[in-house]
Amino acid sequence: MIIECKNCLKKFTVRDIDIPIKGRTVQCGNCSTQWLQMPITALVTTEDLDVDDVDQDYSKNEFIASDGKNYKFLGSQWAEVLPSGKAGRLAKKKISKELNKLAGITQVKKSKTIDKSNQSANQYQETEARGMGIFSFLIVLVISVAAIILALDTFKNQLIPFFPDLDNYLVYIFETLNNIYIIITDFFNNYK
Repeated sequence: MIIECKNCLKKFTVRDIDIPIKGRTVQCGNCSTQWLQMPITALVTTEDLDVDDVDQDYSKNEFIASDGKNYKFLGSQWAEVLPSGKAGRLAKKKISKELNKLAGITQVKKSKTIDKSNQSANQYQETEARGMGIFSFLIVLVISVAAIILALDTFKNQLIPFFPDLDNYLVYIFETLNNIYIIITDFFNNYK
């Protein structure tokens, strides 16, 4: 079973046999608060039950469903309770509906549309990217120019009959790129 400190709300897993029927004084390992812990009462099954005819405590959050498994409500979903007391697999939709009906929990359908008129403008709220920034634009531009130059150099023999000066232009482009490379390396070498 899972017990919760009344002071700091820290939860602890305790074996059922460690808490006798008369209860037991337990101490929180976090804040050292002591309290009398009573055992959790027997669980209610959902087989052949009509919710209107059953007189039960709806504050319980553990029930046995029609598939014979013990389930615990985790705030928004039902999960199977493992023998160790920890939550296991989530319940299937049919079992969840059955357990919600038994526990008296009404499901609120979530709307997928967002009413923007009710949202307040928060200065710290994340904003979605609206397009390319200047750096990504420059990177795309450099890659595109390099691809065009490489394509022209690759197919220059086939393109020279249509563009006779293409070979001279490619030589000028490669010399310019070499000069830019030399300038950048000199710039970094001077600051070492």
